[in-house]
Amino acid sequence: MSHGENVGAATTQLSPHAAQRAPALRSPSSRSGPTWNEADLRRAWEAMAGATHVLIPTHVNTDGDGISSALAMAEIARAANPAVRVTTCIPDGKMPPTLDFIPGVETMARYTGVPLPLDDVDLIIAPDVPEVRRFGPLYEAYKDLFARVPTIIVDHHVPRGEEPALARFIDTSVIAADSLIVRLCGQWGVPLTPRLATLLLTGMSSDSSSFMRVEGNGAPTFETLAALCDAGADYAGVMDGLRRRKTPGSVAIWGALLGRAAWIEHVLWTEVTPAVLMETGADESDGEGVINWLVGTRGVGAAAIFYQGQGSWRASLRSTTPAVDVAAFARQYGGGGHVMASGCTFAGDLPERDAFLAALVAYTEAGLARMSG
Repeated sequence: MSHGENVGAATTQLSPHAAQRAPALRSPSSRSGPTWNEADLRRAWEAMAGATHVLIPTHVNTDGDGISSALAMAEIARAANPAVRVTTCIPDGKMPPTLDFIPGVETMARYTGVPLPLDDVDLIIAPDVPEVRRFGPLYEAYKDLFARVPTIIVDHHVPRGEEPALARFIDTSVIAADSLIVRLCGQWGVPLTPRLATLLLTGMSSDSSSFMRVEGNGAPTFETLAALCDAGADYAGVMDGLRRRKTPGSVAIWGALLGRAAWIEHVLWTEVTPAVLMETGADESDGEGVINWLVGTRGVGAAAIFYQGQGSWRASLRSTTPAVDVAAFARQYGGGGHVMASGCTFAGDLPERDAFLAALVAYTEAGLARMSG
């Protein structure tokens, strides 16, 4: 949950449901709390209330928080204006098959290069991204749209800069974009319906490994969890979907990736290549959870999974201590994220992958040395 203010602390009376706010929660000390004020809340609400067609994409290589936050913001946009048309979209067309349980995911457009009917979009909501370029192929295809249409940013990642936006709701102290959206629901007076609560719970659980990693936000996070369950969130369905249900491909690729895992100093790493995908019959997204398994291994300072593309690599990074700030490391390669969970993409083949890995090892060892004094 967010730091600095209680969920119901705002005085803005924007929705007829304002009396049904989310419960006020305790606020522990903040690392980097909310960036918005009353004017931002009002400006964003008025934009949603006046919009006719809202576009809400997820980020590329999407995950549970990305999909759930997009669908949750769609619910909020409809609360602001029941007549609005909303297009939620997976911007690279890649929907992880393990996330097909999320309510409403079947309604999401998948951009695969075929033009989408977006000419009349008059508002963009960008959840779980600090900047719209994270929409990848969709952004590249519709740069003119993103340049001319007002954007509302809702995110919990460290931004690389102040991208122009109608309103920016950023709080890097929370575990997920959906944690931040719980707070916005309270401030906008949007009631937590069972569907909305389930979406928010999905994103929070996805980004925290089912609440195993709450990064110093334990009490407020679990108070938010209780509030979502009280509102009718399908806790059992979310946990089954995220932690128990597996695709056949995920079983095969986990075995392959764990079998290939290798140590260099305190870094444990593995890779997803076209050969691995062919061997296992898996989708790239089937292996997404492996990184959280690797970083939980004793002796690890940082873990990495490399995904090989055409002339490029995507790196997913985790660390076990803030002393190894993988977000700062990823920013050197144009990426970013959180102190202990980040990612980036860089051009090259095996030599560039090896150079990246060597740099990560040196960075990790330096961080661990500083921590040990």
